[in-house]
Amino acid sequence: MTADTARSRCLFYRNTLYLPATVDPATGGINVRVGLVWAVEIPSHIGQLVKIDLDRRRQGGGPIVCNPRRAVWTFLIRSEVPAAVAAREAPLLNGHRVAILAPGTQVPLPSPQGRGVFYRGWITAPPGPYRPSGLVVLGSVRAALSAMNQNATTTRIPRIPARA
Repeated sequence: MTADTARSRCLFYRNTLYLPATVDPATGGINVRVGLVWAVEIPSHIGQLVKIDLDRRRQGGGPIVCNPRRAVWTFLIRSEVPAAVAAREAPLLNGHRVAILAPGTQVPLPSPQGRGVFYRGWITAPPGPYRPSGLVVLGSVRAALSAMNQNATTTRIPRIPARA
């Protein structure tokens, strides 16, 4: 049996999953640069709702990388979000710590050189070269944020006026 190394894992990502991954020689970490593949970084509590919505709609909920220390999930998506849509969505998304990662940004992928399960892992490992539509993922983000806002307004305890 062959040992899993950063190089062998990177080759798997490149050849099987078609992710343009590279190994950082200083750390042994594996990264994919946003460009051909885009990414949306979402706080994990919102990411869970987004994944549920994508799964419910059979739109493919992965690949999703988690970073437990930062409590964020990174959805790898197709590079199809028009610049005008990204600019229009930015104010809403930024207010909830959701970001469409800019071209050139390095996205760390799970690596055997990682620092245990608290470094990087797959929430949903890539089933192959498939990546969901960026527009569909953003639609699920909007749906999750809307549901969170509705729950916040309906679960508030009404204020009772003081008696005179």
